[in-house]
Order: sequence, then structure tokens, then C-alpha cells
Amino acid sequence: MVPTSSHTKRLIALQDSLISRFASLLNGKAPPHLPNLLEDLEQHGKLCHRSSAVGKSSGLGTALTGTAALRNLLIDRVLPELFDILDAVARPDRTGTGLPSSQMGRMSAVDAGETLSAIARWERLAFSTALTAQRQQDMARLLYSRIAADATGVSEKLDMPDQAELGKAALLIFRIETTGLVLGSLGQPQMVVELKRISRRIARLAMRSVSRTIRQYLDSREMVAHFDVSSILSEIDDLLLILQRIIQGEDEELKEGAGHPFIVSLGQDTLDVFTVDAEALLDHYMTIAQRALTNESVSSTVVEIFGRHIQTLLRLLDSFTRTGGPHRFRVMAQRTRVRIDEMLKDIDQTSPQAKTAEKIALLRPYIASR
Repeated sequence: MVPTSSHTKRLIALQDSLISRFASLLNGKAPPHLPNLLEDLEQHGKLCHRSSAVGKSSGLGTALTGTAALRNLLIDRVLPELFDILDAVARPDRTGTGLPSSQMGRMSAVDAGETLSAIARWERLAFSTALTAQRQQDMARLLYSRIAADATGVSEKLDMPDQAELGKAALLIFRIETTGLVLGSLGQPQMVVELKRISRRIARLAMRSVSRTIRQYLDSREMVAHFDVSSILSEIDDLLLILQRIIQGEDEELKEGAGHPFIVSLGQDTLDVFTVDAEALLDHYMTIAQRALTNESVSSTVVEIFGRHIQTLLRLLDSFTRTGGPHRFRVMAQRTRVRIDEMLKDIDQTSPQAKTAEKIALLRPYIASR
């Protein structure tokens, strides 16, 4: 009887462990520590590769049978689950639905991508085949083309007049970032770079749409146009995400060598335009607030409404600066607070009416720093 070599013993022990852990993952039991699992899978592939043909090194069929069982488990049961998780990426219609009911169904898409990539590497090492790698590439192309098509549709809408759809733009940017992480886990760095460029363009288009909406209102001074501005101010989280994406995009372009020391970048130009429009909108709101404070016929409700608008803009400027935005935005917010405080003191001294004092008391909390 030919003694089992230490190499084959290690191979058999490792593949038995892998079969057990992948089966547990599929059966809804406590999931294994994924990095360790994938590291062991790669080690198993290397052991198979060194053996040239599994089982032949010591004349045993046990290792060959075990490796075939592992391959069947991975290809027939694990891969379909992984592809189902990945297929839901970048598809809003699949959010929260259609995922597998097993424990693996609650695996993140990034973990699913890393597991798929690990299985493709293992298959190359153990069997010198690339069927999984080809399916991995096909899935990456599907995810990329799907999100790129969605980006084209949103870009066209953002280019239209009266289309400051911040919610859709912010959601798309988030989906692009998520898809980029998954494509990275699938080993597609060039697709990741391209998605970052698409994301930067969406962010710039969204901010130009915001500036266009603000400018249309300031030029017309029509309340119908102000409804669009109010809608923008109600989506401050989306607005902040888009502004942050523009700043991140500036750093990315510098790293890519796309910037020019003597030419203003598209992202910088977009921020400059928004700075001018935001300051003009704040000035306009201050003028309205001043009139409302000194006019006895104007109700306190008007002061509260525009006080909230001023507060929202100031908080946006503060938050943007805290999260990496240009310092000039915080300076604008501080300068505005000082100007409003001086205006309130002046009105308080020159208009001692009780109703005016009541309105001033209503407005002050809205301009306070947080």
C-alpha cells in the first residue's frame, strides 16, 4: 500500500474543511470568516497546482474525489447564489427583493464579488480552466453597462431646463460608487476608473442644474420658480452628497494627471458658480426677512419660512466645509450670520414695536451656529 504523502494529507484536510465551510454558508449556519475562507481556497488551488494532477502523486483517488466534490459545490451551488447577489447591483427594481433565502443571500455584493474572484483564481490553479473567470468578466460587463445606461438617462434629464432632480442624481452617484466597489472586487480596475468619471460628471451636471434653478428664480422673482428652490433646499443631504462628490472628483483628477495648473477645472468652475448663486440667494432671503421684520402687515409665518431657508443654506455651507469643502463656504456662512445679526440689532433699535421684537426673536434661532 502506497503511504499517503504529507502533501496529499494537507490537500485532503483542507478541501474537507472548505467543503464543510462553504456548505455551512449555503445552509444558513454561522458564516465563516470570509478572508480566511478565501485564503484557504487559494492555498488549496496552489496545492492542486503543485500536484499537477490531484491524487496521482501518491496514487490515491481520495484527493481527486474530494476536489471534484468541492468543485461541484462551488460551481453548481455557490456560483448561482453569488451571481444572483451580483445581478441585483445597480438595479433599483431589485433593491431588497429577489435575493436568495440562504445565508449567502445576505452576503454583501462586494463580498460576493471577492468570493467569485477567488473561485475563478482557484479554478485556474486547480484545473487550468477559466470558465468561472469568463463568467466573472461577463458579469462585470453587465454591471458596468447597466449603470452606464442609467447614467446616460439621468444626464439627459439634468441637461434639461427645470430639472434639478437632486434625489435621482444623488441616488445614482451612490449606486455608481457601490457598483465601483463591486467591480473592484471582480478585478476590473479600468471599469472602476470609468465609473468614477461618470460619477463626477453626474455631480457637476446636478450642481449646474441647481445653480440654474436658483438663477431662474432670482431673475424672475416669481413664487412659482421659488417652489423649485424650496424643493432643492428640502434635499440638503442629497445636495451635500453631490457637493462632496465634486470635491472628491477634484482629488481624483489630480491623481489621474487630468488637471492643468493654469486652467480652472470643470469641478472648480461648478463650485465657483454655485458659490455666487448661493451668496445671491442668501442676500435675497435677507432682504425679504428685513422687509418682513419691519412691515407690520407681514405675518410672523413669513419670517419663519424664510428663516428656515436661511438656516438650511447656512447649515449646508457649514457641513460642506466640515466634510472637506473649500473654507470659503464657511467664511460665507460666518459673514452672513454677522450681517444678519447687525441687521437685527439695527431694526431692534429703530423699530421698537412689539410685533417687530416678536419677529426678531423668531428669526434669531435660525441663524445661530451649531
